[in-house]
Amino acid sequence: MFFVVGPLLAWGLGSGLRWRALGEVQRSAASRGLAPPSRGGFAIWAGYGVVPVALGIVLWILAQPIARSIETGPASQSASFNLLLRWAGIAFFAASCTTVAAQELVLHARLPAMSSQDRGRIMILWVIPLTAVIFALILDLQILGVTDSVLMGTRVLRPNAVDEVSRALGAFSLGTLGFPASAFVSRRIRDLSGRGFIRIIFILEVGELLLVLGLAIGLSAIGSL
Repeated sequence: MFFVVGPLLAWGLGSGLRWRALGEVQRSAASRGLAPPSRGGFAIWAGYGVVPVALGIVLWILAQPIARSIETGPASQSASFNLLLRWAGIAFFAASCTTVAAQELVLHARLPAMSSQDRGRIMILWVIPLTAVIFALILDLQILGVTDSVLMGTRVLRPNAVDEVSRALGAFSLGTLGFPASAFVSRRIRDLSGRGFIRIIFILEVGELLLVLGLAIGLSAIGSL
């Protein structure tokens, strides 16, 4: 559910907001006598937005052997696997939701510029929050690799290490809030010229620091499994 349904719901909500935003841009451009952006551009935004859903499906497929082991394996091992998979899904779901939130804040604050030559710069700003999903993917793949080793009998899970990983993934999930927070702060900057554009990127990257810290904590905890 967390790997697929959550990101799918977030993508659907984000796509609906983008469709509404596109309509506002078209009406605004028409009222000023400008050429409105085509609806074909909406497909580009929607295509980028589906990335978390596609990655979630990949993670869900890779997690199926572990899910089957939870149902048929020893109780102690199943409990550890269940806890790891649950928090791996929560981390990915949190990253997907905060990515959509940050992207919509970035886009909505700059709707008038969507029909100008600054559209490419808005696209760059819009893609930056996707880093949260990539970081969550890295953590989840690491966890799946460890659990696969346990299933093959080449590794043994330590319960205290599993709890540490769960706490680390919780910290990472909270760290994903850095992107929406920084995107909200950057809304005040409407100037997309050289200096203004660099200031917006800097603010977004400051928000990413929490995410990088969460990634480091997560990787360290996973390494102790």
